[in-house]
Amino acid sequence: MMYLGSNIKLRERKEQFISVEPLNSNQVGVRECLPEPNVYFIGSNSECSCGFPSVIAESPVEYYDGLFDDPDSERDDDLASVRELLTILDESLESTDSCTLFPVWNGSEWSIQRVTSNGAENRYFLRHLSLLNSFDTK
Repeated sequence: MMYLGSNIKLRERKEQFISVEPLNSNQVGVRECLPEPNVYFIGSNSECSCGFPSVIAESPVEYYDGLFDDPDSERDDDLASVRELLTILDESLESTDSCTLFPVWNGSEWSIQRVTSNGAENRYFLRHLSLLNSFDTK
């Protein structure tokens, strides 16, 4: 599952390669994981978020040409979903300086650990499998 936290309201949409949807009743807890006031579910060409190419690894993986090559995948559709995701990130960053992408396995949204450091703002770290990616234009 892919979630996006944004400081601005985004246009909700459900299109061939991307969807931007409000959180449903099973997803509302995700709002607590992201610092931004507007949180959306982001779907890909597969309707869930599975169409965004990803790698599962125990340690960092260095990119190489062919990393995402899979003869059984719908590569062109997956790439179209990524292009649409980048457009949505651009929209989110148009009038603000940050947004947060939260990729997580379906059902693992609740394996999050809240960490506060020296009274600083709360940050969230996942216990398993996923990264919390913040984009900052500063």
